[in-house]
Amino acid sequence: MEKKKYIIVGGGLAGLFAANALLSEANVDVTLVESDDRCGGLLRAFKSERGIKYDQGTHLASKTGVTEIDEILFGTKNFSTEWSRFPFLNAGNYFAGVWNTKTQVADIRHLPKPLYAQSVAAIMSRATPETSSFTNYVKSNFGLPVFEHLFLPVVHKLYGKDANLNDLKSDVGYFGLNRVVAFDTELTEKLKEISDFDDKIAFETVSDYATKSTTDTSFYYPKHPDGIQHWVGNLTERAVSNGLKLLLNRRTERLETTEGAVSSITLDDGTRLECDEVVWTIPIPLALKQAHIEYTSSFKPKLMTANLFHFMFDKPVLNTDNQYVWNWDAEFKTFRITLYDNFAEPLPQGYRVTMEILTGPGDDIEVNIESALSELKAMNLIASNHKVLDSSHQIIKNTFPEPTKQLSLSNQALLRVLNDSLSNIIVAGRHSAKVWSQSDVLQDIYQQLNLSTLKV
Repeated sequence: MEKKKYIIVGGGLAGLFAANALLSEANVDVTLVESDDRCGGLLRAFKSERGIKYDQGTHLASKTGVTEIDEILFGTKNFSTEWSRFPFLNAGNYFAGVWNTKTQVADIRHLPKPLYAQSVAAIMSRATPETSSFTNYVKSNFGLPVFEHLFLPVVHKLYGKDANLNDLKSDVGYFGLNRVVAFDTELTEKLKEISDFDDKIAFETVSDYATKSTTDTSFYYPKHPDGIQHWVGNLTERAVSNGLKLLLNRRTERLETTEGAVSSITLDDGTRLECDEVVWTIPIPLALKQAHIEYTSSFKPKLMTANLFHFMFDKPVLNTDNQYVWNWDAEFKTFRITLYDNFAEPLPQGYRVTMEILTGPGDDIEVNIESALSELKAMNLIASNHKVLDSSHQIIKNTFPEPTKQLSLSNQALLRVLNDSLSNIIVAGRHSAKVWSQSDVLQDIYQQLNLSTLKV
């Protein structure tokens, strides 16, 4: 029986998962095309000039709850010995000049008492949230003080002061900014039994959330000095050992089509790959362009630049509780900090930290290593006697898009054009315009691959 030929474009987690899923269960011929010199995408490690490895931001793995998917992701051998398990993500946050190591959610009790009272009145009103805009949604759900002192400054921090508040999606939730801590544990638990309040109020501590959750809240991290890169490295090696044809430092240049389906893909070096199915994990416009499919779209998303500041110190940071922390404070540019030594295997050279700051086009000069260090000191994460042993400023352009309603509509329209034009292309990953979380991305890929039809 002739093998079905798959070409996977993009070697991030989505592409690696698709490759392993196909090769583990199906009689297929699989080729993966990756433009870089190694797979893994943002899960690869950054290596400083001193040779110290850092993750590109906070990355811990979680299971999906689907046995078949989780076995592909983590394997079945030596899992407990190769991975550290955490019953929940122990994240903290800094807001209104106050540290809270018990939850990543901002605690509005730190607002001045008059503002807190106004916010509580709005939260308890049970008014129907206005979803016409981000501004109206937050004001109707949490009140003007929370909008002005929390949500608006955070949006400006993440997406710039020119963020389009009228077009911004009302549910900007994928940075954790969708609920607030407002009451003690006893009152919170009672209110969260009512759906109107459950959508607004967070548990007082992350351990309370984990205790009440009906799903597995566990997270995992490799017991290896390469950090999260060790995971994608294993996925790459396993796929290659099972027959994956891995083409690194290659880019797709043209999608040849026959009767509404991709019949072959030409690479930038002239190589022509025949295919029966394509798994596309990179931006949709590239597929449309390379397949010469006409489409009309004047919309250009605003893409932020991620500034990652990697540091190694001679002593532990002063927060020894949290795996990572969010900074919701308007006075700081930093929005997230990874504290490796609170969850990763220690390195003999020193103690690592990675800070994340988003800037808009042309704003990169506003942040530098010195300003990042100043923020760490101002947050009391390091003291004046902490010595910097290693430091790097990593710049990743065109990462997070401004999450506007127009962006969603544009992505959905492009996906429809591609699906209507090509019958044998699976658009997977966050570029699919359908899913965002890691678990949802992987489950969507698994469902689209429809492996049951390929078993022999």
